[in-house]
Amino acid sequence: MTSLKKIRHAIVKMLAPTLYKGHLLHEQKVNRPMFEAIRKTKNRGLVGAEIGVEDGFNALRILETLDIKKLFLIDPFVNYRDGDGRRVEVSSKYNQARKRLTKYKNTEFIKKISHEAAPLLPPLDFVYIDGNHSFRNVSQDLLDYYPLIKHGGFIGGHDLFGRYQGVIWAVLNFAVTNDLKLYTAFYDYWFIKGNKTYSQ
Repeated sequence: MTSLKKIRHAIVKMLAPTLYKGHLLHEQKVNRPMFEAIRKTKNRGLVGAEIGVEDGFNALRILETLDIKKLFLIDPFVNYRDGDGRRVEVSSKYNQARKRLTKYKNTEFIKKISHEAAPLLPPLDFVYIDGNHSFRNVSQDLLDYYPLIKHGGFIGGHDLFGRYQGVIWAVLNFAVTNDLKLYTAFYDYWFIKGNKTYSQ
């Protein structure tokens, strides 16, 4: 199967039936699917990273859901233009995040762009990507952080839906290029290191 056909096949498989139910997760405050997948398969003394912290709400859910030894919180906390063209104001959210997570001593903020932060990190059990949603940035995050993931570990993120075309194409390109099995549920996507598409 050619790369283009693989991508087309992946798009059809991905778009039906899960992508457009994500609002229910937020309304019900249910854990994001990738965290549930980690919790069910690999949940003891985890070392992980979140890219795109904003006000720390999602980091709090990670800390409440998983058995975390160390969580690296990566965000430069500077305003930026997102993948859908929208301006995102995050410069004022650092203090909110610090306050929200103040009781958790197993966290470490890294106020750098994710590309600069990657070389500073140890091997990781998971990385959750939810920063700049452009094709370029998501592609770079996947390239930078996949080598840091331990065998059987998770790398994935949020906002795999129509508004963020860059996320969709970056994720599909990464899946096809690396022959990795792509998992999706609601707006989340993830890969498990070592799970190849055709080795299942």
